[in-house]
Amino acid sequence: MTSGGAGLPVVSKTLRFIVKNSTVQITSAGSVSLISAGGTLQLTATLLDGAGSPVVPQPTDWTWSVVGGAANGTVTDNPNSNTETYTAPATAGQYTVQATPAGLPGTVGSFNVAVSEVFVNVLPTVASVVIGGELTFTATVTSSALPDPPDAVTWSSAVGSITGGGVFTAPTTPGGPFTVTATSTAIPGKTGTSQVYIVAPGGVTVAEE
Repeated sequence: MTSGGAGLPVVSKTLRFIVKNSTVQITSAGSVSLISAGGTLQLTATLLDGAGSPVVPQPTDWTWSVVGGAANGTVTDNPNSNTETYTAPATAGQYTVQATPAGLPGTVGSFNVAVSEVFVNVLPTVASVVIGGELTFTATVTSSALPDPPDAVTWSSAVGSITGGGVFTAPTTPGGPFTVTATSTAIPGKTGTSQVYIVAPGGVTVAEE
C-alpha cells in the first residue's frame, strides 16, 4: 500500500487475466507447410479467445518446441516474440512444432511441417538459342514427401529475358554458357537450372545428349 494524493491510500495489485476456452493458432509465412531438408520456415503463434478472435493484447512470452526433440528440427529463441524460425532436419519426414503462451500451460498450438528432399528439374538442361530467338523451358518439381508437389515456379535468366511461362528470349550478343533458373514457389529456396548458349545464325549449336 502506498500513499496517493491528499494523503489517500492507493492499493496496487497485479491482475492475471484468464481467457476461457482459448486456443493457439500457428501460421507460417506464405502459408507454406512443405520445406526442403535443412530449410527454414517462419512461424507465428496467435492466442485466440473462445470465439476464435485474437486476444488483445497478445502474450509476449511463448515457449516453442519440436515434438521429438532436436533430431526433428529446431526453433529459434526470440525473447518476447510470438514469431520463431523452424529449421528442418536433414531427414525427410513429417514433423510437428508446438507453441504455448506463458501462464497458460494447457493451451498448446501445433503446426505440422512436411520436410522433403525436393528437386526442381529444368528442361532442356542445356541448349543453344540464336541471337534474338526464343526457347521455351519447362520445370518439374519432385518431392520425397509428396506424391504430386506443385510445379509452379518463377523464372529468371542471367541474360536476355524470360516470361512467367518459361519463354526465353535471347539477347543480341553471342556468348555463354548462361544460367536460366527456376525457383519453386511452394518450397522456399529450391531451384533448378539450365545452361543456355547464345549463338549467331549458322553458328555452332549445343544440345543436351
